[in-house]
Amino acid sequence: MLLFHGLPGSRLQRPDQEAGYFAARGVRLISVDRPGIGLSDPLPNRRLLEWPEDVRQLADALGLRRFRVVGISGGGPYALACAYALPDRIPAAATVSGLAPFAVEKLAEEFERL
Repeated sequence: MLLFHGLPGSRLQRPDQEAGYFAARGVRLISVDRPGIGLSDPLPNRRLLEWPEDVRQLADALGLRRFRVVGISGGGPYALACAYALPDRIPAAATVSGLAPFAVEKLAEEFERL
């Protein structure tokens, strides 16, 4: 399962006890830095739907044919973008306290242009 951190946050946001919880259930939990956060290079002017390609490449490098994603807070939209763009690879996605823009008028139209 790939974990997308909140904002602020990084791949280090995952507490150790969570890793033990998942490992005891046979789940490999992998935390991922998003562009410009932690050790990841910033990628200005990037669109949300460009993120799933990075995730696909990571999954390929790790040998993950099918996997799940979870996004915490600001990572929620990234998890949903991956589920949308990679439905053959991601059978389930979750958001925890998912975040959406607060001041965007006509939110549905805004997400359609993503």
